[in-house]
This record gives sequence, C-alpha cells and structure tokens, in this order.
Amino acid sequence: MTDLDTPPLAHKKDPDQFKVIALYVTFIVSAIFVLSPVMVLSTLALLGMVIVMVMISFIRRESEKDSLLYNHATYLSRTFWMWQLLLAIGFVLGGYYLSQQYTDIQQILQLIEGLSTARTDTPEFKAIIGVAIPAFGPGCLYAAYRLLLGLHRAIKGYRIAKPKSFF
Repeated sequence: MTDLDTPPLAHKKDPDQFKVIALYVTFIVSAIFVLSPVMVLSTLALLGMVIVMVMISFIRRESEKDSLLYNHATYLSRTFWMWQLLLAIGFVLGGYYLSQQYTDIQQILQLIEGLSTARTDTPEFKAIIGVAIPAFGPGCLYAAYRLLLGLHRAIKGYRIAKPKSFF
C-alpha cells in the first residue's frame, strides 16, 4: 500500500471546541440584545451576559493553562472588560457633551419627554443618536471585531495568539 492509498487523517477536533463556540454565541447574542429597546429583552440579555462572565471565570479557573478553552476564555474576558471600559468612557463623554448642550432643567425634561414618545423623527431623538453613535460606536466596533475574530478561530479549532492582549 502506498502513501496515496492511505486515507488522510481526519482533523482531530478538540473536545472543548463546542464549549468555546457556545460561549462566543451566548456572548454575542447577549451583547446584541442588551442594546434592545425592549426592556424585558434587554434585562434578560444583561442577565445572560452576567451568566456568561461567571462561566468564563469558572472555566478559566478549572481549565489547564494550555487548553483551547482557557485560551478563548481569557480572550473573552479581556474583550469584555475592554469593551466595558470603552463604553464607560463613551458614556462619560456623551453625558458631558449633553450636559453642555442642555444646561436648563426644562431642556433636559423636554429631551426625556421627546425620547419617551419612541418616535424617530423628533429633534430629541436625533440629538441623542448624534451623541450615542460617536460615544458608543468605538466600543461596539471593538467588541464586534474581537468577538467575530475569536468565533472564527474557535470554529476552526485554533487558539488566539495573544489572548491576554487587549488589542
């Protein structure tokens, strides 16, 4: 029998690969639904995000340091914390900008009332969107990039080269 006659070896999958992919999918779905305007859905997604972070912490403690699961759990943990930092910075900067634009309490109440109508053609809604996109966009883009990159590598069964890196 020659080398051409032998069947190629099947790609050996890591048994933890499914768990890693499940972590990414749960994280991504929770991150998307946290931004939902439906309060119940947003709250459930926030609860899902907390559960994912607890699972990631548990996995990092229980896994071997050179395993696929530990590698991706470390990467997800770093992604989450940097994402939260970027969102907090955006929140502070957006709040500061709005506080400079709306100095009177009456203007702030009018802004809140205009947002409560859930109409997208109001000047109040346009003002908030004009602040929200630049304030929260970088954090959301960062998280999307990191999560999609990590999910892609997890599906292929690869590790992240520098999981402790924030960038």
